[in-house]
Amino acid sequence: MERIKQQHRKTLALQVLSWIVYAVRPLQLGEVQHAVAIDELEPDEPSISEEYLTPQSIIVNSCAGLVKIDRESNVISLVHKTTQEYFDRRGRDHFPGAQKDIAETCLKYLSLETFSEGHCSTDKSYERRLRESTLLEYAARNLGYHIDRVTEGNLRDLALKFLLDGRKLSCASQALFVDKNQWFLEY
Repeated sequence: MERIKQQHRKTLALQVLSWIVYAVRPLQLGEVQHAVAIDELEPDEPSISEEYLTPQSIIVNSCAGLVKIDRESNVISLVHKTTQEYFDRRGRDHFPGAQKDIAETCLKYLSLETFSEGHCSTDKSYERRLRESTLLEYAARNLGYHIDRVTEGNLRDLALKFLLDGRKLSCASQALFVDKNQWFLEY
């Protein structure tokens, strides 16, 4: 961790590691790329375009050998089980605001203007949305989990802004309730 904290990409590495350590489930590279891109967006950007995505090599290199990406599943994870055990014990020392940061990122992501179209009316458009917005499903399904674990800070205003936008809420609800294995349109 000392090596990470002394490099110029320290913030990126700490973001990536905190997502890997505190995510509810294993994340694919695209999900992590979208998560770390959210704070780089210009205020008027409706969605996360390719130009905002940090390349795989930079993500891996910034984490100084602590992460790997599975070639088949594209899941980014800690390189060894003992690394996870270390962060299970000492994670709060290295990532004190991780749950708040993740919850805030999920709220910002779900509040992107691209989701103001509401839920998708066809399987094809929903599949395209999930491909283009790789963090959508994770954010919708796990926002509550991360908010529940926030011990400091206030996400009230950001949460209210999202919850009061019926179309964005409809989009998130679709991602929350639609099972990838059983697409259905009657929503």
